[in-house]
Order: sequence, then C-alpha cells, then structure tokens
Amino acid sequence: MDPTAMDKFTTLTGVAAPLPITNIDTDMIIPKQYLKTIARTGLGSGLFSELRFKDDGSENPDFILNKPAYRKATILVAEDNFGCGSSREHAPWALLDYGIRCVISTSFADIFYNNCFQNGILPAKVSKEDLKKLMDDASRGSNATLSIDLAKQEITGPDGGVVKFDIDESNKHCLLNGLDAIGLTLVKEGQITAFEEKHNKHAWA
Repeated sequence: MDPTAMDKFTTLTGVAAPLPITNIDTDMIIPKQYLKTIARTGLGSGLFSELRFKDDGSENPDFILNKPAYRKATILVAEDNFGCGSSREHAPWALLDYGIRCVISTSFADIFYNNCFQNGILPAKVSKEDLKKLMDDASRGSNATLSIDLAKQEITGPDGGVVKFDIDESNKHCLLNGLDAIGLTLVKEGQITAFEEKHNKHAWA
C-alpha cells in the first residue's frame, strides 16, 4: 500500500494574498452552513464566504481574493492567532480545495495548526518583524510572489529578501514526504506486523 496519503510539500512559488486581520477564526474561514459534508472537496467555494460574497450572493469586490491579482493566490499572509475558534477540520479542507498550500502568520491556534499538517498545508510561523515585511510583499498586487523552500525553512520575497520560519522536524518530515497520520503509520507497517506476530506468539505459548 502506498503510504503517501497527501501531496508532498517541498517548494512553492505563488501569489501571496495579504489578510491583515488578527484572530481569523475557523468560522470566518468556513462558516458553519458548510459543515454538513464530510467530503474534503468542494469546500473551496465556501472559503471566507461571508467576506467574499454579499448577502445577494454577488462577489464583494473589496475582499482581497476577489481582486484580479489575487484570484489564484496559493499563499496567505495573516496576522496573529490564525485558525482560532472551533476545531473544525473543514477549515484546512476549504483552504486546500481553494488552492491555498501555505499560511504565514506569527501564531496559529494549536488544533488548526496540527490539522494543516494532516492535509498538506504548511503553516509557517515567522517573527512579527518578518511578518510586517511579508505583509508588505504580499501587498504588491500581481508582483506579490513568494517562494517557499520547506527543506531550507526559507521564504524568499519578490525583492530577493529571505525570511526564516519555524517548524519542528517531525511535521517537516511528514510534509516533505506527503505523510498524514495514517501514512506515517503505514510507513512502519512491517514493524507493526512483526511486533503483533511476536506478541501473539508469546501470548499463546
């Protein structure tokens, strides 16, 4: 069985959309009316829906992801405490389905942070000083391109400036190899089977 359960994250170059909002919670990311499904696909249409759309269903032209330069953004640059609120895994599902592979912030809610790694999204933690620089980079419209190298833990801006980000080795390994919790277990399937066989042999001896 192929232990790779999700797309690997090695490098990413794409448009970064600035979201200068503190405490973006999971209800803002994907409102509760979209939680009826347990499918991971199709939720991109509901991403930030209360910000993206007006009450009549038309697009809000003022929201960043509706602006022409940011419609194909693959990176978000946000303020402190991204992903707070309820623990809904639909939040990273919606981000991924929309096409977001990386969220950059100074801090993340713990459950959201861990859910990102289970779905192939990189939540990159940077300093407040570096976030200010990256937010400025992301505000350059069609020139708001960032390049992310997970192995080096580096984010390169459009001017060539480099910012380092924090990530623990276990999560880094899983993203680089495309392993969620199930995939990580299956990598050790041989060892698990050998242990069970040895255990059962002794149990019935």
